[in-house]
Amino acid sequence: MMNDDLEKSILELSIENPALDLMESVQELSKRGTVVSLDDIRSVWIRNDLMTLKKRLKSLEFLSKIKCICLTKEQLLSFKKAKYTEIATLCDFYISTGVKVYLTPTLGTDESNSSSYTLTKLMK
Repeated sequence: MMNDDLEKSILELSIENPALDLMESVQELSKRGTVVSLDDIRSVWIRNDLMTLKKRLKSLEFLSKIKCICLTKEQLLSFKKAKYTEIATLCDFYISTGVKVYLTPTLGTDESNSSSYTLTKLMK
Protein backbone atom coordinates (compact mmCIF):
# COMPACT_ATOMS: atom_id res chain seq x y z
CA MET A 1 0.00 0.00 0.00
CA MET A 2 1.27 3.44 -0.95
CA ASN A 3 1.46 6.17 1.66
CA ASP A 4 -0.71 9.27 1.20
CA ASP A 5 2.23 11.70 0.95
CA LEU A 6 3.75 9.75 -1.94
CA GLU A 7 0.45 9.66 -3.81
CA LYS A 8 -0.06 13.38 -3.20
CA SER A 9 3.44 14.13 -4.57
CA ILE A 10 2.72 12.10 -7.71
CA LEU A 11 -0.65 13.79 -8.26
CA GLU A 12 0.80 17.28 -7.71
CA LEU A 13 3.57 16.64 -10.24
CA SER A 14 1.08 15.21 -12.73
CA ILE A 15 -0.87 18.46 -12.66
CA GLU A 16 2.15 20.73 -12.31
CA ASN A 17 3.77 19.26 -15.42
CA PRO A 18 1.26 17.08 -17.28
CA ALA A 19 3.58 16.45 -20.26
CA LEU A 20 6.00 14.31 -18.22
CA ASP A 21 5.87 10.61 -19.01
CA LEU A 22 6.40 7.88 -16.41
CA MET A 23 10.21 7.89 -16.53
CA GLU A 24 10.46 11.69 -16.52
CA SER A 25 8.11 11.78 -13.54
CA VAL A 26 10.32 9.31 -11.63
CA GLN A 27 13.36 11.44 -12.41
CA GLU A 28 11.68 14.71 -11.41
CA LEU A 29 10.40 13.29 -8.12
CA SER A 30 13.83 11.85 -7.31
CA LYS A 31 15.36 15.33 -7.89
CA ARG A 32 12.90 16.55 -5.25
CA GLY A 33 13.99 13.83 -2.84
CA THR A 34 11.03 11.50 -3.30
CA VAL A 35 11.86 7.87 -4.01
CA VAL A 36 9.24 6.44 -6.35
CA SER A 37 9.04 3.65 -8.94
CA LEU A 38 7.44 3.51 -12.37
CA ASP A 39 4.84 1.14 -10.94
CA ASP A 40 3.99 3.62 -8.18
CA ILE A 41 3.30 6.37 -10.70
CA ARG A 42 1.45 4.05 -13.06
CA SER A 43 -0.83 2.81 -10.27
CA VAL A 44 -1.65 6.37 -9.13
CA TRP A 45 -2.33 7.43 -12.72
CA ILE A 46 -4.59 4.41 -13.33
CA ARG A 47 -6.45 4.89 -10.05
CA ASN A 48 -7.03 8.58 -10.87
CA ASP A 49 -7.61 8.16 -14.63
CA LEU A 50 -4.47 10.14 -15.59
CA MET A 51 -2.67 7.67 -17.89
CA THR A 52 -2.58 9.98 -20.92
CA LEU A 53 -1.49 13.56 -21.44
CA LYS A 54 -4.99 14.54 -22.53
CA LYS A 55 -6.46 13.08 -19.34
CA ARG A 56 -3.93 14.97 -17.20
CA LEU A 57 -4.77 18.17 -19.08
CA LYS A 58 -8.48 17.51 -18.60
CA SER A 59 -7.80 17.16 -14.87
CA LEU A 60 -5.90 20.47 -14.87
CA GLU A 61 -8.80 22.09 -16.67
CA PHE A 62 -11.27 20.63 -14.14
CA LEU A 63 -9.19 21.95 -11.23
CA SER A 64 -9.29 25.39 -12.79
CA LYS A 65 -13.09 25.26 -12.55
CA ILE A 66 -12.98 24.93 -8.78
CA LYS A 67 -10.02 27.17 -7.97
CA CYS A 68 -7.90 29.78 -9.68
CA ILE A 69 -4.78 28.07 -11.00
CA CYS A 70 -2.02 30.25 -12.37
CA LEU A 71 -0.68 28.29 -15.36
CA THR A 72 3.04 27.68 -15.65
CA LYS A 73 5.02 27.70 -18.88
CA GLU A 74 5.16 23.89 -18.75
CA GLN A 75 1.38 23.66 -18.46
CA LEU A 76 0.86 26.04 -21.37
CA LEU A 77 3.33 24.06 -23.48
CA SER A 78 1.47 20.87 -22.57
CA PHE A 79 -1.84 22.30 -23.79
CA LYS A 80 -0.15 23.40 -27.00
CA LYS A 81 1.63 20.07 -27.51
CA ALA A 82 -1.63 18.17 -27.13
CA LYS A 83 -3.50 20.59 -29.43
CA TYR A 84 -6.01 20.71 -26.61
CA THR A 85 -9.21 22.47 -27.73
CA GLU A 86 -9.06 26.21 -28.29
CA ILE A 87 -6.69 26.69 -25.35
CA ALA A 88 -3.75 25.66 -27.55
CA THR A 89 -4.37 28.52 -29.96
CA LEU A 90 -4.10 31.04 -27.14
CA CYS A 91 -0.86 29.71 -25.69
CA ASP A 92 1.75 31.14 -28.09
CA PHE A 93 1.34 34.74 -26.95
CA TYR A 94 1.48 33.89 -23.25
CA ILE A 95 4.47 31.57 -23.66
CA SER A 96 6.46 34.14 -25.67
CA THR A 97 5.70 37.07 -23.35
CA GLY A 98 6.05 35.21 -20.05
CA VAL A 99 2.81 36.72 -18.75
CA LYS A 100 1.21 34.71 -15.93
CA VAL A 101 -2.22 33.45 -16.90
CA TYR A 102 -5.02 31.33 -15.53
CA LEU A 103 -7.91 29.41 -17.05
CA THR A 104 -11.33 30.93 -16.62
CA PRO A 105 -14.75 29.77 -17.84
CA THR A 106 -16.17 31.96 -20.59
CA LEU A 107 -19.29 33.68 -19.29
CA GLY A 108 -22.57 32.50 -20.70
CA THR A 109 -21.33 29.06 -21.69
CA ASP A 110 -21.84 25.60 -20.29
CA GLU A 111 -18.99 25.11 -17.78
CA SER A 112 -18.87 21.38 -18.50
CA ASN A 113 -17.86 22.11 -22.10
CA SER A 114 -14.06 21.94 -22.35
CA SER A 115 -13.98 24.45 -25.20
CA SER A 116 -15.63 27.14 -23.06
CA TYR A 117 -12.37 28.23 -21.44
CA THR A 118 -10.08 31.15 -22.13
CA LEU A 119 -6.68 32.11 -20.86
CA THR A 120 -6.82 35.28 -18.81
CA LYS A 121 -3.93 37.53 -17.91
CA LEU A 122 -3.22 37.51 -14.17
CA MET A 123 -3.84 40.96 -12.74
CA LYS A 124 -1.28 42.36 -10.32
